[in-house]
Amino acid sequence: PKPKESLGLYIAVVVPVGIEDPVESSDSWKSSLKFVYGESIGRTIAGGEVPKQEQYDTATVLFLDIVDFTKNCMRRRSDEVAGWMAAIHGTIEPLIAKYHVRKIETRGDCYLVVAGTNASAGDHYSDQARRMVQFASEVSKQLRTQHNTMIRVGISSGGITIDYINTHVFAPVMTIYGENVCLAARMEQSGAAGLVHL
Repeated sequence: PKPKESLGLYIAVVVPVGIEDPVESSDSWKSSLKFVYGESIGRTIAGGEVPKQEQYDTATVLFLDIVDFTKNCMRRRSDEVAGWMAAIHGTIEPLIAKYHVRKIETRGDCYLVVAGTNASAGDHYSDQARRMVQFASEVSKQLRTQHNTMIRVGISSGGITIDYINTHVFAPVMTIYGENVCLAARMEQSGAAGLVHL
């Protein structure tokens, strides 16, 4: 018999930027949409439409988390934590563009990223796993040497579904489903500091 599939769900909350009339949207708004969602999806949203569901038989999912984040926060003032995290994000964001991976969500010290969805010109199906490992390795090296910060990383390849929830007020909320997403999260949680758990 066919094995029963378990359903994984992960909801990504995108920073909302409200606009009532898509026709009157500025170039800055459109550029922001393309940066957050990718070129094609950004154009769809800028045109006032909710993107269609995306299904991928094979995509590579990465979870990244800072080691001892809570302990570090307890030892620092809130403004120091904010400055530290701004530096962390400032290091990671250019690498997302460099390796053509797709950021689904950042939440505190956690990044959720996918590759193999053709979200940008360089996001090819054939080398998605290699690019994701290279991305994770360079992020780990730069955070360790520049910010004395260690990370855990979990990476898994498999089927995923990306969907968009229309809030009718802000930009659509991106959601990602699939056992592969849950597996990547579990691999990150059980991984060792400074290493990539595949």
